[in-house]
Amino acid sequence: MARANMLLLVAGCVMLAAVCIEAANFEFQFVEQIAPGNEIRSFGPKDSNEDGEKANGYVYSNVATEKVNANSAVYGQVGGLTFYTSNTESEEVFSIKFADIGAKGGRFADAELHCRGVWTYSDDGKDHSEQELAIVGGSYGLANAYGTLKYTRSGDSNAWTVKGSFQIDDCVLA
Repeated sequence: MARANMLLLVAGCVMLAAVCIEAANFEFQFVEQIAPGNEIRSFGPKDSNEDGEKANGYVYSNVATEKVNANSAVYGQVGGLTFYTSNTESEEVFSIKFADIGAKGGRFADAELHCRGVWTYSDDGKDHSEQELAIVGGSYGLANAYGTLKYTRSGDSNAWTVKGSFQIDDCVLA
């Protein structure tokens, strides 16, 4: 009897499958305001002879606004960790938490995108003016998101224009 029940359970599980109908595509843009001195060093190299930023890790939290003007509408918050793997590259792991933008209570309402990638610097330690990072997931209405973020420096300011393009596969159980 136990075997018969087990076979029915296995057969039922095999029949249950997720079918992805189509991917929903999304794009957004905001300006990330980088406040000087806003990063907090959270760890450093074991070897005190290290020079430059290599092996240092920093946590940060920046405001995402509608325009380059820091007093424009707030679209959300960008926060995460920067870990320097060399003096010209750092690993970025961060989340973008959106305010309730667009349709009230819509897909972006209090949702997050999870991102990561390599941020690059010139030999003298300055950010390259264009960067591209990956969207590797999300939460709430943005769960299972994947795509890219393109960062472009906004003039000589500490602001970066961020353009995001991502997909979410809409799946149903069959």
